Amino acid sequence: MKTIVLLLAVNAILLFSCQQGNTKTEEATHEHTSAQHKEPHTGEDATETKKWMTDENTRTYVAEMDTRLKEFKLKNDGELASFKALGGGLSDDLNKLIAGCKMKGPDHDALHGWLTPLLEEVSAVKKSETIAQGQLSVKKIEDIVLDFYERFE
Repeated sequence: MKTIVLLLAVNAILLFSCQQGNTKTEEATHEHTSAQHKEPHTGEDATETKKWMTDENTRTYVAEMDTRLKEFKLKNDGELASFKALGGGLSDDLNKLIAGCKMKGPDHDALHGWLTPLLEEVSAVKKSETIAQGQLSVKKIEDIVLDFYERFE
């Protein structure tokens, strides 16, 4: 239950901070459907798939998370505390990513779809009670970060 409340709070903060970063007064409505977030959008030529665009802030903090994960793999001592520390660092990176968000439109919506499972797994690794749980969450986080590079630029 705490995880659900935490995820809802983080998503609300993400939505609020993204809208605060915009200086334009135009109204934008976002419909968040899972189908919207699954695949990159396509150009006029159906065979040409384009990646979703992101801002510099997003790319910076995704790269930070990627570096943090690689360093963890090199230095992992197999202790549960190390997994929790990794989760704390990733959580800090996510908070900075969210605080600096200035994106809007379909690219922004796609990023929300990508962030949701990442937020869940970062929360899970921080709360890991066993090494196996920590390892599983780290693997899922690595896959999600790799997915970013396939779907976004």
